[in-house]
Amino acid sequence: MDCGCEIDGTYDNDPVDVYSERMIRARKHHDCEECDGGIKPGDEYESAKWMAEGEWSSAKTCTNCLSVRRALFCSYGTGQLWEDVRVYVANKCGGLPWSLLEKLTPAAKARVIGIVDEYIWT
Repeated sequence: MDCGCEIDGTYDNDPVDVYSERMIRARKHHDCEECDGGIKPGDEYESAKWMAEGEWSSAKTCTNCLSVRRALFCSYGTGQLWEDVRVYVANKCGGLPWSLLEKLTPAAKARVIGIVDEYIWT
């Protein structure tokens, strides 16, 4: 996986015992773990499953959020992607390696630019 390594989104350093991820084409509606947006039937999404401290967890991530995670994050725990992007933009005073935007889906690119604009103009 190609990683931009701009943001380290690891919140705890607890290793997982088992981890798997795969891309799936949705047969029914799902919610994205990151943006709460809908994953519609026919959309591709990432399905991740892991076991940590004896408990199984899972997450589904839409391709828009997945493109942000792959372009900007070195490591990541699910559920706070967009908040982490906001914090990163604030810490960089609105700066962002614009070359990374080329790796994003159009919808993800628009959302990231919106976050940058929001920071700059508020």
